Amino acid sequence: MDTTEKAKIIIITGTPGVGKSTLARFLQKKYGWRRLDLHHYYQNLAIRYNRKKRCYDLDRKKVLRLVDIKRAEDSTPLIIDSHMIFVLS
Repeated sequence: MDTTEKAKIIIITGTPGVGKSTLARFLQKKYGWRRLDLHHYYQNLAIRYNRKKRCYDLDRKKVLRLVDIKRAEDSTPLIIDSHMIFVLS
């Protein structure tokens, strides 16, 4: 495979506690795909912490930049595991 080709992305999203991470870890182990758990990056990707909603408000550009960096590392499919909803484009 061409090393300049970006990895395909599989996004697993949904309500907290429904098994997103379990499914992502299963796919990672079974197929050798890479997993990006955005939870580990929230503070670095945040514009601020929203006290009312008790969550981070993320900077969309920072999220997309991180995804691009991870995609470029190799062409193995990348699983994005997060309860946030976002559009990649």
